[in-house]
Amino acid sequence: MAKLRKLTYAQVREKLCFGTPGISEWFEKWWRYASDGDLSETDVAELQEGLQGYLIDDRLDFVPSVANTIVDLLLSEAASWFRPHESSCSWSQPLPV
Repeated sequence: MAKLRKLTYAQVREKLCFGTPGISEWFEKWWRYASDGDLSETDVAELQEGLQGYLIDDRLDFVPSVANTIVDLLLSEAASWFRPHESSCSWSQPLPV
């Protein structure tokens, strides 16, 4: 889904346990910026500078552009060593990529 630009912010939020104490607010905001087509223009403008170093015109193209390398690695069985402690979030199934 990430590669096809169909990964939604709701899927990212659930899988990465956003809203859980200890998860960085900036981290959550950045993922929302990169995956939420309904993000306000104010929030978009706040994070827009973060993509200036990349040849990406549309913020929603960032995740598909890196999905083949970073997202696949993070969400594959190679990253199965990572499990959150004392959390109801499940990391046993990777995000659909």
